[in-house]
Amino acid sequence: MPSTSVTTAARNAGLATVRDLGASGVSRRAVAMRLRTGVWWQPLPRVVALAASRSLTTEQRRLAALLWLPGCALLSHGDAADLWELRRPAGDDTVHVTVDRRHTPRRQPAYYVHRVESVSEADRAVRAGLPVTALDRTVVDLHDVLTSAADRRALVAHVFQTRRTTAARLLGVVARVPKLHHRDELLQSIELASGGAHSVGEAEAVEWLVSAGFPAPERQFPVFVGGRLRYLDTADPVLRIAYEVDGLHHGDLAQRDADNDRDLALAAEGWETVRLTTFRIRRDPEQLHRAIRLLRAQRQRLADAGLLVPAHRAGAA
Repeated sequence: MPSTSVTTAARNAGLATVRDLGASGVSRRAVAMRLRTGVWWQPLPRVVALAASRSLTTEQRRLAALLWLPGCALLSHGDAADLWELRRPAGDDTVHVTVDRRHTPRRQPAYYVHRVESVSEADRAVRAGLPVTALDRTVVDLHDVLTSAADRRALVAHVFQTRRTTAARLLGVVARVPKLHHRDELLQSIELASGGAHSVGEAEAVEWLVSAGFPAPERQFPVFVGGRLRYLDTADPVLRIAYEVDGLHHGDLAQRDADNDRDLALAAEGWETVRLTTFRIRRDPEQLHRAIRLLRAQRQRLADAGLLVPAHRAGAA
């Protein structure tokens, strides 16, 4: 049975179950007559809309699903994403609900019921008064159904960038959900994002550097430059190479001037800056690989001659 809060919210929204109507004194015969005459209608089995209108709002559809399904049901996937203020898949207006595998409801148009082995208490939450999958479970579920790799990566980057989760929490959900379509990709995205790669472009740049055979860079490396604490997107502190990942806003004149000032300040501290973009990596990776390889060889010669010393994280002993 749905919770009292759901039942109350549904009634306030003009929805009720046949059972609840009976408990409030409306006989089954009276319900049947009102349905037959069109005063009321049934959007889902056992659920009655207490109005003649044949359309429901998104909130009403979610409440109707929770009335229809057993008490273990949770709004999930895109609907949970909406309630957690995450971006849901574009063009998907289906109501998504998760139940445990013991329940086998019949399919209904515009509703999708995800059946899982069990619904852990750790995966349950309440949002806007409705039972939903917890934020971390929502991220994992949504990652599993998004068709675009860029969208999947952006989702993970977003929740880390906004400090809404941790690697331990997401990995805990992954461990509880053995069957995932993009499991390895999700684990890789969690590793990148938790290490400081908080954007899609930054994550792709780190992946490219490693796949090209360069040492894995340290992410969000703190340094003092010009008397200020700054964080380098990705850095090789041994050779003092800063890999800065530039988004579209770096094309603005004011931003380019700020980038030049930053690069000069870094150079004064013995750093060399390499600016990376997704476009540059995809357009001519071989040329970029050669340029970085030559730079690394040059920096290594300086280090061998004692003219370049490794950098340490600002504040570290």
